[in-house]
Amino acid sequence: MDDKDKNVVEQIADSVNDLVESIANTASEALEPATQSSGPKPERQSVPDYEFPAPSSANQVSPPVKKPAAKKKTQSPKNPVKNIAANSSSK
Repeated sequence: MDDKDKNVVEQIADSVNDLVESIANTASEALEPATQSSGPKPERQSVPDYEFPAPSSANQVSPPVKKPAAKKKTQSPKNPVKNIAANSSSK
């Protein structure tokens, strides 16, 4: 590359950097009003205390019932293996 070519490349790089900086500044300025608080934060409100009724026999929940295990079915072979050697020797 010539000195002239390097100079052109540096100019392009500088202009791109300036453009990126301009975009970043514009975005920062646009975001600034949204990040500023509009006033003092409201005080936290306490959570009211809830009272739950005591458990009684009328609303008891029974424990889950375990189902008995299902019996496994034994399968007979669909295609029984034929003894071809025994059949051929008996002929």
